[in-house]
Amino acid sequence: HTNSAAATITRLIDMGVESYLLADAMAGVIAQRLVRRLCEHCRKPKKADEREKELLGIPEGDEATIYEPCGCSLCNDTGYYGRIGVYEIMPITHHLKDIIAGHGTTDEIREAALSEGMKTLRMAATELVLEGTTSVTEMLRVSFEN
Repeated sequence: HTNSAAATITRLIDMGVESYLLADAMAGVIAQRLVRRLCEHCRKPKKADEREKELLGIPEGDEATIYEPCGCSLCNDTGYYGRIGVYEIMPITHHLKDIIAGHGTTDEIREAALSEGMKTLRMAATELVLEGTTSVTEMLRVSFEN
């Protein structure tokens, strides 16, 4: 019942699990969400506007084509057909074990995991938007970043 892999650690500590036990016992944490997959038969390409480019981390001045739902008989006029998983995978490294055992905050755990290569839910969902697999709306629905 958390919004990220890093928040899972502090949630377990809040529930009474000792931090040194977590640090020793965990190999990793995975946060997952499902996004609706755009219907490949009717999805509509469009140029990303300034707000969408900002949300996707596209530099100002660069162009990007994204897709939006349209609707057809195959997707029951929803614009979506099926779902796909979005994952945030946080391996518990020795460095993270030290932070956890030392009662690190969610932000400290998250920053350390990011510096070691973890992708957030937003990063993973952004890749799916840029691939044309899902929409910006779905990305925003499943990721909780500012």
